[in-house]
Amino acid sequence: MLDIETNSLHADSGQVVCIGLADFYNGRMKIYFVKNPSAEKLVLREFMEFFRGVNIYFTWGGLGFDVPFMVSRCVRLRVDSSPLFEARHIDMMEVSRNHLRLSSNSLQSVCRFLGIRHEEEYGGIDVPRLYSEYLSGSRSRRRLIINHCRTDLERTLLVARMLRPLIQTLFRDLPSLS
Repeated sequence: MLDIETNSLHADSGQVVCIGLADFYNGRMKIYFVKNPSAEKLVLREFMEFFRGVNIYFTWGGLGFDVPFMVSRCVRLRVDSSPLFEARHIDMMEVSRNHLRLSSNSLQSVCRFLGIRHEEEYGGIDVPRLYSEYLSGSRSRRRLIINHCRTDLERTLLVARMLRPLIQTLFRDLPSLS
């Protein structure tokens, strides 16, 4: 699973704040946090180096947001983003949109439909404000941003696991997800 948190919806006016990865099989997570704006390039470089070892990854809305945002920031900061394209990417939001008939394809709505419960105090919309407060000295905001990223990773992981038979049918060339 891959999820990012940003301080804007647009890569030309914002930056990556946090990058999270979760292993499909064991659920282990790795979180990269950008401690200050000047550290974004280093964090992206470290992430891409680690990501070279990834063969398949899942996102929620990653085709429309996470990947293009990261690629844009990498282009701007002269970081090689090719690992994102070398690994197989499955966007679970697209799987939901194309193969489930629900009133909404938001992660929260699909989780509700599948009976996955996760309460959280802050959402992605709060990240820009939380990051600004973090940079202004409220260091506890870092934990809130990371917790939000972890929650999104957990939700996406649970949805992917629950939809495993559908995923294996749609993407027959994938190795077993059992």
